[in-house]
Amino acid sequence: MQRKSLTYYQALHYPIIVESIEIEGDARFLAYSRELGKYACYGLGHSEVGAIEAFLTEKNNFIEQLYHACKAIPVPKAETHASYSGFFNVRTSPVIHAQLVAQAKEQGVSLNLYLNQLLAAAAKKEEVLSVMSGMLSKLCGKADNNLYKVSHHLDYILHEPDEMDKSTREKFDDSHLAIAS
Repeated sequence: MQRKSLTYYQALHYPIIVESIEIEGDARFLAYSRELGKYACYGLGHSEVGAIEAFLTEKNNFIEQLYHACKAIPVPKAETHASYSGFFNVRTSPVIHAQLVAQAKEQGVSLNLYLNQLLAAAAKKEEVLSVMSGMLSKLCGKADNNLYKVSHHLDYILHEPDEMDKSTREKFDDSHLAIAS
């Protein structure tokens, strides 16, 4: 079997897993792919996006090292939804079964539909949390930036109010309006 090019292997799309970790009291994110190994090829970042970008760079370097060393390069596993029937059995206690039936009746849906909704919500939870975490990080960055601007202006006003000429007051008023909006 003929070996494919380095470019081919580097262009493969590996499923990326992002985890929140703590390193010496500092919150970080770790991005990796199961196929390449969690601690063999990974990216660290202060944000999920940063971790993914670091992983993608590391992935290309890692694959290049494997390629030049003539080592086997793992390829992403192709999981298709077609390989799953959509049916599975779950064993539970009679108490939980009764509670789920009662909750489904309260919602006015069948037990099957109710369980499907619960499972779908649980499966999406990590994705939703990931998106919300990214949005919150951006919002915190903007808030920090505005806080810096406001504190800088207040510090100037408190320490040098008499030396502020008319043009400086106008600049402050304009920047204050920009911060408030």
